[in-house]
Amino acid sequence: GALKAEIEHEQQLLAMLSDPGTEIVALSGREPAPAARARMIWNAPVGGLLVAAGLPPAPAGKAYQLWAIVGKSPPVSAGVFTVDAKGTGSLRVPPLTGVGKVDVFAVTLEPAGGLPAPSGQMYLAGKS
Repeated sequence: GALKAEIEHEQQLLAMLSDPGTEIVALSGREPAPAARARMIWNAPVGGLLVAAGLPPAPAGKAYQLWAIVGKSPPVSAGVFTVDAKGTGSLRVPPLTGVGKVDVFAVTLEPAGGLPAPSGQMYLAGKS
């Protein structure tokens, strides 16, 4: 079960990486965690994967939330994630309804379940 899903996930990821439509966006740390960094692998029809490092573990009741920003439109939530004691975390992102080319990916600290719009401090951001 879990292993099979993991292998399928790896195969999907490899297929994404070899797809010319796939973008790899580097996110850099902002004021609260300047040493933090992340990579966002994004392919609109398939979704994507965020891998983050160097983030401070989220306080109790909080989680990191990834946002996809297109032009002047309001940010679209791409999911919530937490990091381990080393500050490493990842998030599998499904295709986002109505979102194709993303201009900016950003990560903010929000209440654990996530919010419909960003309210917390921005920890990571990167332009595609």
